[in-house]
Amino acid sequence: MKKIKLVLFLLICTYFNVIGQKHSNVEMRYIKSRAEYKVPLDRFYLNHAIYSNCFLKGGIYEQISIDELTYISNEIVAGLRLSLGVQFFVKTGKSVPYRFSVSIIENGKNDTKGLAFLTNYNPQNRCFEETCQPYSYASACKIYENKVIGGIFTLDMKDEEKFLNNNDHLSLLQLYIFNGMCDDKSKMVSLFEKAEQKEGDKINCHWLKSFYNLYQRNFSIAKKELTLLKELLKTLPLEKQNAWHSAIAVLEFEIDLLQNTDSETTMHNTRYIP
Repeated sequence: MKKIKLVLFLLICTYFNVIGQKHSNVEMRYIKSRAEYKVPLDRFYLNHAIYSNCFLKGGIYEQISIDELTYISNEIVAGLRLSLGVQFFVKTGKSVPYRFSVSIIENGKNDTKGLAFLTNYNPQNRCFEETCQPYSYASACKIYENKVIGGIFTLDMKDEEKFLNNNDHLSLLQLYIFNGMCDDKSKMVSLFEKAEQKEGDKINCHWLKSFYNLYQRNFSIAKKELTLLKELLKTLPLEKQNAWHSAIAVLEFEIDLLQNTDSETTMHNTRYIP
């Protein structure tokens, strides 16, 4: 009898060990305040790095329960992967433009080397409270051992009037681009022209132009803007140049990926954020 129990025990252990290994190689960790959810991913990589066709479910946002968050797999209706400002939609269709942190856990070990955590973005002082990093996309993405590790941030449409009143053209550009509301080409051109008049905004303008043209599927222009951005970066101190390297690498990767992948659905859906 003891032998039978032992055999059964070993079989059960073997089963769960196999199942566990299947899902433990790649996990994504969501951080909400101090709560933490670990979610196994399947089909996590496209080529060698990008998160595609993955399905996630977790309690991430305030007032959003675990069951309310839709799966990314086929139901996601906005964004260009995590590194380009993905917005999740709950089943009610309500947009959830909040920020979260990402880390990759491999073989059961939480390896956070090279990551930037982005929890609790504070619009008042334009920084992430947990990291106190300056408000910049460079803070949001890192590449670690050929894996793109992404985080998201978006701006809230309720801030539009404030940006308009303050003539904050750069923030308006970010607001429209990252919320998928950039189909009005004449308005976007006008905003870019006004933003470029400010000397300190030229680098960010090239960065946003690259994003904008990526959304519009103008891949060659998106690459050209990144080239211009790199030239401008050479005028900055080395420390500030380095802050951009990982973000530029992520965007270059996305441009190449989308240029060589059928992304019509993803690109199309960015225009229907309520």
